[in-house]
Amino acid sequence: MSDRSALLTEGEQRRFWVLVALPLSLALLAYAGQILSATLASRAPVGLIAMIPADPFLILTVNEMPTWAFFTVGFIRLTLPDPLLWRIGFEFGPAAKTYLDTELGTNSGITRAVNALDRAGKHLDTKLDRRYPVNAHLRMLLDDIVEDSRWDMTYLGMQIMVEGLALAAFGFMYQQTEEPLLKKLLRYVMSDEARHVAFGVLSLREVYADLTQAELRERQEFAFEAALRMRDRFLQQEVWERMGADVSKVLPVIFDNEDRREFQHLLFTKIVPNCKKLGLLDGGDGWLRKRFEEINVIQYEDWIDTAEEVDSFAIQRELEGEDNPLVAR
Repeated sequence: MSDRSALLTEGEQRRFWVLVALPLSLALLAYAGQILSATLASRAPVGLIAMIPADPFLILTVNEMPTWAFFTVGFIRLTLPDPLLWRIGFEFGPAAKTYLDTELGTNSGITRAVNALDRAGKHLDTKLDRRYPVNAHLRMLLDDIVEDSRWDMTYLGMQIMVEGLALAAFGFMYQQTEEPLLKKLLRYVMSDEARHVAFGVLSLREVYADLTQAELRERQEFAFEAALRMRDRFLQQEVWERMGADVSKVLPVIFDNEDRREFQHLLFTKIVPNCKKLGLLDGGDGWLRKRFEEINVIQYEDWIDTAEEVDSFAIQRELEGEDNPLVAR
């Protein structure tokens, strides 16, 4: 026991952790709520308020529950830790904060684990001659998404474009594999991804209906630029460089490969119909439609959009055995 933790006796330390358990648990619950916020906002809005009552996603839940429930649950969740924190301060005074800093500071198991991971990463950097960071095309796209202060641009970039492409990629893997366990895992992942994309469509559809033509064009251009960057990330320039190949000579061969072209086109099977449902495809003078025609992906415009597709990935049916290759008939 350190000198600082000795400010509390062993009995006081036990009492301290009894009182602090709930506030710490609520803090961990809030962290989980941040990770699940998009799903909770559409599936369990009251649960979102109970987990993290200050999340921006709450603005999208006000029509999903009674007003009294919105404010009552939020108020209780916000004030729930206060009596216990007051009691901790009343019983232990400044010694409580000193002890908590000791237990959760530089000597804590969590901090040691983080430091160990950091040292392991640096060790690998020195021992391995190369590692593959985030692809340059994807990195530029992610930077543009997170640096834009407008919430709808973040939704468009992440939940329509990036997660839409991910959903299509997972779907391609699901169709190709014959391994039952991998199919089951992909089904779970696709279920979660489909809810995220559908939530993005639900959140943006009415907003985009009220945009001016100039505002709509800006979002069309952003969507098309994102599509090109995600398409180009599969050219794998960093891999060819690692293999010592001349990238300028390899890329034309890749572009002419029919299998690669088909795979890249399939990645747009979720993006194009969702852009159409948002009004981006034909908004204004149909600028985005013309661009998608140029890269030969417009044929996917009438494929099923994710908002209608979510139920086909429903986890509940799989847990009950329907369409589950692992459940005996």
